[in-house]
Amino acid sequence: MLHAKPYIATILLAACAAVGIIALGPSVNAATADRLEARLGDKIIPLKDVSRYFCHDRGYPTIECFTVAGDRDADASRESYGALSSSFVVFYADEAYRGLNYEAWNAIPDLGSIGWNDMVSSFKSVNAGRPRWFSDSGYGYPSWRWAAGAWVSNVGAAANDKLSSVKNDP
Repeated sequence: MLHAKPYIATILLAACAAVGIIALGPSVNAATADRLEARLGDKIIPLKDVSRYFCHDRGYPTIECFTVAGDRDADASRESYGALSSSFVVFYADEAYRGLNYEAWNAIPDLGSIGWNDMVSSFKSVNAGRPRWFSDSGYGYPSWRWAAGAWVSNVGAAANDKLSSVKNDP
């Protein structure tokens, strides 16, 4: 009987989140999904092509993409986006922080919507962020979580190329 209270609290929290009483951080929802767009320079590109570039979503709902990671980093640090005190995660297609990568400042309930489903092999959590990675879109379990500010050069065999959604918590 002692285990019932945490279980009930979890169900209550999930129900409140489902009806919008509790916000769990920025993410794509029905209202913003229609506005989500990706840009390469001044050109709109298909969302599924985001995984072919170095992109960030700091100006959400617009995803800015670049052919060079340094150009993406310079753009993401522009003052017009505000202070850099928010946590974010940079995830990489290859282990040891190599390959194409994406700088996520927002929760992403479906990495497949931006071409990143089952592609993540390493990540860097920045500004004390603590990302939770999920094996299924829509934050489906199982999930994996590392310490705040973790730099993970290899997510391990259980999670490698199997991640489908992410929430980055402070």
